[in-house]
Amino acid sequence: MGDIYLPKQTTLKLWLLALLTGINVGIWYFLPYYIVDLGGNVIDVGLISTLPSLVAAFIQLSVGEMFDKKLGTAKQFLELGFLFTAIFTLPLLVVTNRYTVIICAAILETFNSITIIWGVANSMYMVHLTSERHRARVMSVYSASWFLGNIIGSYIAGFLALANWHLVFTIFIGISLAAGGFLKYFLPAEA
Repeated sequence: MGDIYLPKQTTLKLWLLALLTGINVGIWYFLPYYIVDLGGNVIDVGLISTLPSLVAAFIQLSVGEMFDKKLGTAKQFLELGFLFTAIFTLPLLVVTNRYTVIICAAILETFNSITIIWGVANSMYMVHLTSERHRARVMSVYSASWFLGNIIGSYIAGFLALANWHLVFTIFIGISLAAGGFLKYFLPAEA
């Protein structure tokens, strides 16, 4: 691969994508509080905290295998990940049983784990966009904005959960769709 250096405009777009992704992760971290509000106990909180992560671990292995078999580009996986994250969040707008929420969260994590910063698709997209010489700088900006988004998302979820959990999930869906659309229409294909 040649010496690819991303223009500042593209780096800023990646920063915005990471910020949006981080906001969603910050919101996601509030699911245990939702379980408690639904009458859940410490075991239920443990399930909502661990089951989706277990699913994500296996999904990452599958996504890596699919990349090796050239079944799609990283950008395509990310676009689909954001779309399906939004679609599979819809049940959270109507379910009120904590065990159904836990199952929905595990299914949702199948797609959510593709879009997160430490996911295989995200890492591969960054590798394909940057040269080895500039990769660490671009990825550090990307990571920093993701963490900033995480803080913002946690604040949003904490503030809005006081009023209405459905609003929290609606914003999560909107950010997923916005991030996926932004990626599709404003960020470059892999080099």
